[in-house]
Amino acid sequence: MNSEQQLFFAGQKIVNDEQQEYEEYELLLRYGNQVNARFPAQIYENLIKDEKEYKKYIQFLKAELSTFLVAKPNANFSFNIDQQELKYQALFDFLSDFPVEQRQRLTIELTENAPLEHELNYYSTYDIDAIKQIADMDYKIAFDDIGSGNNTLGNLFLSKDHITRVKWSYINLAKFVSWEESRNWIKFLNEITTTNQLDLVIEGVENEDVAQQLRKLGIKYFQGYLYSKPTPLIG
Repeated sequence: MNSEQQLFFAGQKIVNDEQQEYEEYELLLRYGNQVNARFPAQIYENLIKDEKEYKKYIQFLKAELSTFLVAKPNANFSFNIDQQELKYQALFDFLSDFPVEQRQRLTIELTENAPLEHELNYYSTYDIDAIKQIADMDYKIAFDDIGSGNNTLGNLFLSKDHITRVKWSYINLAKFVSWEESRNWIKFLNEITTTNQLDLVIEGVENEDVAQQLRKLGIKYFQGYLYSKPTPLIG
């Protein structure tokens, strides 16, 4: 992996409003220097498009996760995988290498991106058997960006017994609709997740006014610039 030395993970806090001592970070893949770092979309796509390249990336991911787990022994971490990665045995070999006590500190955020060579029917590309397999290995699974791409409500209900968390970004909707419209959607998501005993994390929280409104709706998990910007966690 030629870009390995320039790739790193920045951490952004996930806040539990009811447990001040709670410590969790989403690990976000970044490229470049720490000042002007960005998500390396094309590099990442190249790394996951075939299993030979993916094996190189997965070794990098394993080393980084191991470092974070040791450096921050009281923290939990989440990291993203695209649905293309579910096609590779290398992913499951990597997941099986972690001791059970470490698996319990890791949440896999399943992104909305369908496999790279998906068919027109998104439902046919969703690999529920892979989701079950990961859950059976005692990893937590988050359904990222609910309502986008392959992470439809239908696939959420298909997965609800195997996942622990649903994530949704407030700021993406706030660009286009009023708070009243956003509130209705958040209340709907909160009802679904509460009924199915899932955590709901609202991302894109950038000011205290929004946080207060979300608290009134019963939301307790928050992520966004109000709490922290993505930043290197070590060094």
